[in-house]
Amino acid sequence: MSNKRFNLSHNLGLITGASVMGAVFAVASATTDITTVPPAAIATDMRITFAAAAMLIVGALTIAAASHALSRRAVPPDHEQEDSPAFHTFCAIGACAIDLLA
Repeated sequence: MSNKRFNLSHNLGLITGASVMGAVFAVASATTDITTVPPAAIATDMRITFAAAAMLIVGALTIAAASHALSRRAVPPDHEQEDSPAFHTFCAIGACAIDLLA
């Protein structure tokens, strides 16, 4: 992925995530005037918000692990591919972690 696309997706993720977490906090507080909410209720709302964030992280890690496991199972290792010049060029630019000197 190009650096510009990575930066764009990173910034969009940050902005969207902050907005969603603010919305989760607002729904958890269930009030129209945040200035009248007791501190104990705000602490509970923060716990709910952080629990939602933790569930999203666990879900993302689960999807990433499943995707990685499925991709490794779907493509059998091809040792002839490792000997091709294109494969060595691909590895030399830092896209994979194969030691070219071995």
